[in-house]
Amino acid sequence: MIINTLSTMDHQISRNVKLPLPSGLIAILIRSNRRVYKLIIFLISILLIVSGLARLYFSNRKVTLSIDRLDRIWNRIYDISIGFCILVLIFNRNCYNQFIIELDELIPSQFKPLVGQYIVRRRKYLQLCTLISVLYELFYMFSVEPFVSLLSKKIVSNPMIFQLIGLTILRLIYSVAWINYHIFLAEICVHLQSIFIGIFANIESIDKQNRNLFDQIRFARLIYFEAGEMVKRLDSYLILSILSFYVYTIGTCHLNFLGLFDNETPPILNCIYFIGETVYLVTITYQLVYVNWLSVKSYTKVYSLSFGSPSLEVVNEVNLFLTRISGHDIGFTFCKLFVITSKFVSSLATISLTIALAVPSFLNHNCINN
Repeated sequence: MIINTLSTMDHQISRNVKLPLPSGLIAILIRSNRRVYKLIIFLISILLIVSGLARLYFSNRKVTLSIDRLDRIWNRIYDISIGFCILVLIFNRNCYNQFIIELDELIPSQFKPLVGQYIVRRRKYLQLCTLISVLYELFYMFSVEPFVSLLSKKIVSNPMIFQLIGLTILRLIYSVAWINYHIFLAEICVHLQSIFIGIFANIESIDKQNRNLFDQIRFARLIYFEAGEMVKRLDSYLILSILSFYVYTIGTCHLNFLGLFDNETPPILNCIYFIGETVYLVTITYQLVYVNWLSVKSYTKVYSLSFGSPSLEVVNEVNLFLTRISGHDIGFTFCKLFVITSKFVSSLATISLTIALAVPSFLNHNCINN
């Protein structure tokens, strides 16, 4: 491991300074060794899967197909996928716990206050996003058709009361799992970003007049290499989570957009749903892309280290460092096919816009044929 190599160098890492830990509910439950916490998250996962399958089965018994019904089916499929994703995160929890340990060990102690401040600032941003998510989920919960149908009737019988209570509890579990699932993904991204913040600060602190310039550059390159390996391990850990997130959010955004041309649900509701799900998509995508952007941010600074009168070994070390950075391959991937970068965002936006513009013509054509 790189930590064993770095322990022999001047920039020895101090374990007395600790970085802020992820504070999300799923992160806390995964880190905890208490069996009761493991049981709770396991039961919630099973509940999501079983209830999703049951509601999916009963919804498929209807013969008529509509945009609203497709949206409900799509939501049930994602409830099932969240349950499976959380189970995968639990069973592979050692990967996450190892990430937390290595993160604290990897960043040199002199840069931990800076990195800690970055995590705290980003955490405030995530708290704001969480508040908005809670408000949106509450609005969504009480505006969907089952709640509207129950509340519009005179609830005088016990079965209807129990049905409303059960539906409310189930929807709250869905919403809590959904929000914390996003928080978990975002917090992992923030802590990975903090590594590259520390690397950039380390590179900026390199003194070109120092006779140990070669060791300083090599130290920074070793940390950068280990950070890249850490991202690869986490990418494998989250491969199913990232896939299910994009499949669902892109699909539900298009269904909500289709709903604008459908008469079953008021257009204003579909517009709000579309904006809400798009915010989810943009928020997580930004965090994923920012990891890749920070990984190449230090290219110019590293290149500047070759100026002056460095030795041949320093120039070679700088070239090796630049070669690694210019690979642009550090970051989360979509099913190991390609790295999620700003180019991915532009391609995704282009494809989504093309489909969105084609939808009205497609619907009008179907109406004419019918």
